[in-house]
Amino acid sequence: MKEKVPVDLYDIVRRQLGSLEQWAGLNVETSELLNTIFEILTSEALQRPAIPPFTGLAQINPNGLPFQWSLCIDNKSPSLRFLCEAGVPGTSCKSRYRLSLEKLQEVCSLLNIPKLNWLNSLLRHAMPREYEWPKDWFSALWLAIGANQAGILVKIYLNIDAGDAFDRWKKIGMVLQSLGRQVSLQRLCDLSGKISRDSWPSGLAIDVLPNGMPGRVKAYFESAQVRYGWLTKWFKAVGLDDSIPYVEKMLDSFPYEKRASYPEKAFFISLEFLPGELMGLKADISVSQWMESDYRVFDAMNGFLHHIELDDSQYIPWLKAMDAWPPSKSRCTTHQLVGFGLEPDGTYHVNVYCQPPI
Repeated sequence: MKEKVPVDLYDIVRRQLGSLEQWAGLNVETSELLNTIFEILTSEALQRPAIPPFTGLAQINPNGLPFQWSLCIDNKSPSLRFLCEAGVPGTSCKSRYRLSLEKLQEVCSLLNIPKLNWLNSLLRHAMPREYEWPKDWFSALWLAIGANQAGILVKIYLNIDAGDAFDRWKKIGMVLQSLGRQVSLQRLCDLSGKISRDSWPSGLAIDVLPNGMPGRVKAYFESAQVRYGWLTKWFKAVGLDDSIPYVEKMLDSFPYEKRASYPEKAFFISLEFLPGELMGLKADISVSQWMESDYRVFDAMNGFLHHIELDDSQYIPWLKAMDAWPPSKSRCTTHQLVGFGLEPDGTYHVNVYCQPPI
C-alpha cells in the first residue's frame, strides 16, 4: 500500500518535525511533548491546503506561511527550533493575540513551568492599549520552541511596530524597567544616540526559563535603506570591534550587487539583554531578498562557516531532515535569513532560518 501523500500544511510540516526530532536525537518523552506542543500551537494556522500564498496571518515568510524552522550552528549538540503563529487565518489580530496567550499558558502547564507572574505587567508596557491597536497590524504575538536532549524551552515574540521611533524605544526601556533590568536600561539609553539612525525598533523576544522567570530579552531593530557599513556601526557601538571582520566577511559571503543601498528590512539586529546585566548582539541578513538561489545561499554558508571556524556537519543533515535537499539552483524560497551572533562570553554562532519546503 502506498503511503498517504500529505495534502495540507499541517501534514507536511508535521512530517518534517518527525524527521527533525530524529536528527536532533530527542528521546521518546521529549518527542511526545514536542508533538503535543506543535499541535497546540499550529493546529488552526496550518490546517489549510499547501498552496501559496497563505493569507490571513503575519508574513513570517514572504508567501505568508506561518511557520519557520531555524538552525543554530555553535559547535554544540543539535537543537530543534521553530517559530510559529497560532490562530485561525483571517480572524482578528486581537482575537489571535488572546488565543496565543491562552496557548502559551497551556504549553507552560504541559512543561510544568510555573505561572508567569511578570508577563501581564510586561504586556501592558509592550502592547498598545485596547483602543489603540494599529489597523494595519496582522499579528501581535508569536511563539518559538527549542528542543534538545536536555528538554524544551519557550520564547515569546511581541510586535512593537507601532508609533514613531521614540515610542518604540520607550517601549523597550519600559519593558526592561518592568523586569528590574536597570543596568540593561541604562545601556539601552547610552546606545540609543549612537545607533538609532535608520534603525527601527520592531519587536521584542523574551525567553521563558524552566522556573517561570524571564531570561534573555531581545530587542529587534529592522533597517531602513542603509549602506554597507550600517551593520559594523552597530557592532562598534556595542564595543564589539574585534568582531567587525567577521561581520564584513558575512556581508561579502552573501553579496548584494547594488552596493549603493540595501533594500528596506535587509537587516535585523537583535540587542540581547541577559539576566545578570550581560549583553549580546546578533545580526540577521535577509538573504532571500537578493540571493538568486538556495544553492547559492548554501554555498555561501559553507564558505562563511569555514572562515569563522564553525563546524558545518549539522547543516546538510538538517536540510535533508526537512526535505530541503538538494538546494534549488534556480530560486531562493527555502532559505530566508542568515544570522551571526555574539555572546557575552565571546563565543559566537550562526543561525539559519528556513521556510518549510512544501
